[in-house]
Amino acid sequence: MWSESRSLVMGTQPSTLPNTCVLMIDKTGRSGAENMALDEVLLEECLSSGQRFVRIYTWREPTLSLGYFQKSLDDVATLGRLPIVRRLSGGGAILHHHEVTYSCVVPPGNEWQSDPTELYRVVHDVIIESLFQVPYECQLEYRKPTNPNNSEFLCFGRGDKNDLISEGHKIVGSAQRRRRGAILQHGSILLKRSHYTPVFSGLSDLSNREFDLKTLKTDLGRTIAESISENTISDSPQPEILDRVNRKSSSYIVSIGDDLDC
Repeated sequence: MWSESRSLVMGTQPSTLPNTCVLMIDKTGRSGAENMALDEVLLEECLSSGQRFVRIYTWREPTLSLGYFQKSLDDVATLGRLPIVRRLSGGGAILHHHEVTYSCVVPPGNEWQSDPTELYRVVHDVIIESLFQVPYECQLEYRKPTNPNNSEFLCFGRGDKNDLISEGHKIVGSAQRRRRGAILQHGSILLKRSHYTPVFSGLSDLSNREFDLKTLKTDLGRTIAESISENTISDSPQPEILDRVNRKSSSYIVSIGDDLDC
């Protein structure tokens, strides 16, 4: 069931909104630090209230996000002087340029508690279905990309059984962070080749078509939200949430020379 609302108050108890997902589709890009801090705040909110969230967003400028466990910045210099942030989730580094990012958060006691990796399949299945429809008509499948290297610095050079592939190219990669039974999962959907990483092709490159970003974000947000909840409410971050994001955002910024073991 789909409903629209702009008045949801964060912190609503789960008994008020049973199995309801709050969908947030950002109209404009945020900085990398703001994006990462907002995902963490929604994870905290999920733990305190039981509320489910899905967020669809882009990035204000080309930004490199490091997986939580990545300790080396040796490969960063090859990508130019880009803003760098640390993700809560693991995996390889991602260049957020011509892509769309999703995040979803589910509370403790969720349907995937016994095997959180099943959430990858749930979300990726609806991404496959959504992008197969008109006007996208893109065929994605579960398969490791051609010649993956799991020691590769960048996520899209690695391979995993849950990756989504088109014509041998990795198009969707996701990672998780689990905290006290709650799951934060976010992933990148590669739309177009970036001049920073020209070896990685996106959906537009492979299909020779351009996609309307606003429509794509709406379609992805709706289908992902419906895959993890019975009801969906559309909303945007409230001032109290944004205040928490502002207080946290600087902690996600990484500078060359930082001690990444801290």
